[in-house]
Amino acid sequence: MRTLIVYASKRGYVQECAQKLAELIGDGSGITKIGNEANKKNLADYQAVIMGASVHMGRVPGALHRFGVKHQAQLMEKAFGLFLCGLDSSSQDTILNSTFSPALNSHAMGRQWFGGRLILEQYNPIIRKMLGKIMGNGQDVYAERPEAIAALAQLFSGPATIG
Repeated sequence: MRTLIVYASKRGYVQECAQKLAELIGDGSGITKIGNEANKKNLADYQAVIMGASVHMGRVPGALHRFGVKHQAQLMEKAFGLFLCGLDSSSQDTILNSTFSPALNSHAMGRQWFGGRLILEQYNPIIRKMLGKIMGNGQDVYAERPEAIAALAQLFSGPATIG
């Protein structure tokens, strides 16, 4: 089904996940970054909408929340899904429940955690040093979950494969 994936991304991993998700779903699906670009999209052109973002300090960008509030009536009439990216999956339900209305959360066909990565060079030297100390070893962290992307894609398109 033709799906619009609306995402918020700071360092690129969420955008990569959204692109892969759109490729796996196929059928003319596309991605749009939250903000003016997303607000210009006509949701009537899509049979489904998936929303996703990265988690920073236990929260997702407010713009994604506002998009869900603004378009809730339309989203409730479509196939709908949610995903989050980050390193700590234990708070997924809490974050989704605090970001989106109970109606949208219960309407979601799928809610997935796509994992994440932490590449220290993407941060300024002060933050990089702090993160290195917190992590203990000062190494980048790669905790991607491509199987979760495939699982969500399958709900919107049928069998999906990781390429």
